[in-house]
Amino acid sequence: MKNIKSFIAGVLFTILAVTLTSTVFGTQLNQTITAIYRDIKIIIDGKEIIPKNADGNIAEPFIVDGTTYLPVRAISEAVGYDVSWNDETNTIVLIKKQTPEAEDFIDGNLDCFYTDEYSGPVAVKGISLRFHGEQNYIDEADFSDMVLTKDGIPLDAGLKYDKLLYYPEYYQDITYFYFLFEQEINEPGIYRFSGKYKGVEYESMYKLIEELPIRGSQANPDDLIGVRFDHLIGESINMIWFDFNKIQQTFYISDLTDLKLTLNGTEIERSLKEEYAGRQLFIENDGVTIYTRYYFYLNEPLVDWGIYQITGEYMGKQFTAETVIPDNSENQIN
Repeated sequence: MKNIKSFIAGVLFTILAVTLTSTVFGTQLNQTITAIYRDIKIIIDGKEIIPKNADGNIAEPFIVDGTTYLPVRAISEAVGYDVSWNDETNTIVLIKKQTPEAEDFIDGNLDCFYTDEYSGPVAVKGISLRFHGEQNYIDEADFSDMVLTKDGIPLDAGLKYDKLLYYPEYYQDITYFYFLFEQEINEPGIYRFSGKYKGVEYESMYKLIEELPIRGSQANPDDLIGVRFDHLIGESINMIWFDFNKIQQTFYISDLTDLKLTLNGTEIERSLKEEYAGRQLFIENDGVTIYTRYYFYLNEPLVDWGIYQITGEYMGKQFTAETVIPDNSENQIN
């Protein structure tokens, strides 16, 4: 019995050879063939697969003149390849699926629906998983010990893959994979989701909020507890975080005064973009303490190594934050 990958390569070679011949002569050939269907089964590594086309319909293998033809998409995806069709060049394109390594995994978080941009969370919709680098595939078999609880009681909400988003501009090569819960989750309570990706543990906690402040009220300066550089990426900084106690609403850049950013004590020209990039509510492990975080993008990322400091006032309350981008030009001791 031929090796399945060699067999697939032969099938693909036949298809590509016809494509190239048609391109050279510039003529599309139409032929009438007699296909024999014999309820052919496909088993890969001991597991039977049901071949389907891009629309999800069954694409049954068939025999023509003693040669068995298999659907390229179904077989290729079964052995770990993404398949696409280039209509302009009549080319089948296969890309090897690569799952992210464990060291690329950053964290997993519960995602929520909001009634509008100012409201607290009103429904947990699923989870998002973050990875360093540009990723194109994730295998659910790499996840284990996934548990969702409400007030400490396990829930069976079911998960299904939704989409991936890649952020090369602001997040400097971070890929998000999104999974949706199959059941709606909107009852008030403390929700906790935990699991492992290739052995790396993660946990996310969220509380659905019942009572919200008045829509549009400004974040209270007395509740400002800290300002931080977004330093998840290590070698560059793209965002500044503002953290407040309690649930806050609107944050305006115009309420920031005397804003100053320095590198090694020398002031540098940078500014925060007018619209904040995001607002997120967090709850501590005690299940009671809630704080609000606002994310603001810098107009240009900070990339030079050295000590960065930001100072200023928010509605009269002073703040300062400091961080370091290490010098990686020399060999570092691990």
